[in-house]
Amino acid sequence: MKIDFKRVALFLLVSPVTYLMIFPALALHFSLLTYQAFVFRVLKIPFVSSKDFFFYDRQLISKLNLFEKINCYYCSYYNNLLSYAVEIAGRTERFWCPIKYEHRLFRKHSQYLKFMNSHDGKILRTKWETLRKFNELK
Repeated sequence: MKIDFKRVALFLLVSPVTYLMIFPALALHFSLLTYQAFVFRVLKIPFVSSKDFFFYDRQLISKLNLFEKINCYYCSYYNNLLSYAVEIAGRTERFWCPIKYEHRLFRKHSQYLKFMNSHDGKILRTKWETLRKFNELK
């Protein structure tokens, strides 16, 4: 087996930067937990369950070596954390401003399809109060 030293050198160059990103991820995770514990409780927004967003199964693939399994766990954590954050932000947006954007969005969170198209103030206020109750999530 031939070793590609250039590729190994590039991996060694970027790995520390990649793995140092765990600190902002952990800070974000802690911030999200704190935010939900305070804001969601006060506004009576249903909590986003982390067990619905954090999945770790790719590292179970038998063909991976230890380093690859650690990488899979790291990537799973980071991507799952961002999905979790998007759902928390989506529920927050639903409470404060559930109005659809005028422009097409590339990705939409789970709450977006419930948002309003209407710019009629009376319809907007009535539907807004209904959306703030989160009845389907309780």
